[in-house]
Amino acid sequence: MTQEEVLKGFTDALGSESHPFHLDGSEVHVLHSPDEYYRELRAQIQGAKRHVALSALYLGTGEMESTLIDDLGDLLEREPQVKVTFIFDFNRAHRLWQLGDNNKQEVPQFHTLLPLLRKYGEKRVSLKLYEMPPTSALKQRMSQQAKEILGVYHVKFSMVDDNVIVTGANLSEEYFDNRQDRYLVVPGGA
Repeated sequence: MTQEEVLKGFTDALGSESHPFHLDGSEVHVLHSPDEYYRELRAQIQGAKRHVALSALYLGTGEMESTLIDDLGDLLEREPQVKVTFIFDFNRAHRLWQLGDNNKQEVPQFHTLLPLLRKYGEKRVSLKLYEMPPTSALKQRMSQQAKEILGVYHVKFSMVDDNVIVTGANLSEEYFDNRQDRYLVVPGGA
């Protein structure tokens, strides 16, 4: 059996077990900077018609992240059929941050999404917090940061309608502003 036949048998077996799609490499667009990634993400969100899914280790709490959340709020207001899904790591989403500049109250990071969740409800906005491994008695006694040592949800992508951005970047200002990562845009028509 030739190497090509072995490879074809392998890919045929994978195809029968999954939902493959064919893609020409020329259809994939590479983004080259954090700023370009942020602008592309915002543009896709602003143009969404059906669904937005954002998946990362965490969502930051700075000004750029607030702008992204505002874009999603504007979208939900403008397009009543749109649904938004957030998928983050359970433990990282529970890290505490200071609410407001003059406020001493600390709240979990995911609280930045509560206004959207409250206003639009679970039928339009959903928050999925993935915990790996599931909570155990030992983890109950650990700090949030120590829990992350045991494993984190680390899948990073955005899907807006049929377009996908596969990246290594979290949804936070450092990744939008100055931390270079990988950004591959796969258009829905591909």
